[in-house]
Amino acid sequence: MIYAYDGTWGGMMTLVYRTAQDGAFPDDIVRFSSTETAGLLLESAVVRSEPPVAEAVAAVLDCRVGGRWLSDACLALMAEEEGIDLAVWRYLFRLWREGRRAAMDLAAPCVGAVLHAARRSSRELHRWMGLVRFRDVGGGYYAAFAPDCDVLPLLADHFCGRLPDRWVLHDVRRGRAVLHEQGRWLMTDAALPAESLRVTREEAVCQRLWQEFFRSAAVKERRSAKRQMRLFDRKAGGDRSRFPWGLKARRARQVPSSSRLFIKTDRKSRRSTAYHFSPM
Repeated sequence: MIYAYDGTWGGMMTLVYRTAQDGAFPDDIVRFSSTETAGLLLESAVVRSEPPVAEAVAAVLDCRVGGRWLSDACLALMAEEEGIDLAVWRYLFRLWREGRRAAMDLAAPCVGAVLHAARRSSRELHRWMGLVRFRDVGGGYYAAFAPDCDVLPLLADHFCGRLPDRWVLHDVRRGRAVLHEQGRWLMTDAALPAESLRVTREEAVCQRLWQEFFRSAAVKERRSAKRQMRLFDRKAGGDRSRFPWGLKARRARQVPSSSRLFIKTDRKSRRSTAYHFSPM
């Protein structure tokens, strides 16, 4: 049977409870947007998120295995990778049945998939904590970004404790935004007109000063407009005024695919050096 849920952490907790109650093992788990195509071949069941049930299941799993393993599962869902929903369900089911020992079984496909997706979401969250830039639009602050993973709720908690003013954090890729005011934030699915927002005069002056700083500090010989524009669209969410010269693209030394890597360690200095040798 194919199960469909809303893609949230509460929905996954409810799904774990319902499948355990029915004694069912899902053949696949999809989100609501895919129920139409999934229900054409096999019987599908839609599970709605129930906050009391989700909180009870999360509390039981927290007491049984600890919050660390639940955090990995939650981060894995935010990666939005293909097949990650079924992997997270199998991971949580094993935690429910076997306890903390199941999370140590790195050979299990579901455990490996969850840990890989969790690391990807964690890196994405850490990256955007430093890249998100708010603009003064008069009466509040606004920031638009386009993350690869759905890290908007975690970023909202991060900035809620650091910016007491009124601000809006807009995920332009998923069409969702977080509205913050007086220490509380609310998530909405309404798309905001990011292009129509006008910045204040002070904000425009700060942007021009930032651009002049980059023009004076950049090395003209190392400019690569093609790489810079590619990094703009992905990391800065299309806000090209933020980095007039773009992010510096580091040149990686090209190593032939047929070469082999050898590591030599000096016992006295304990320094390791990598050598590449090509076969004859």
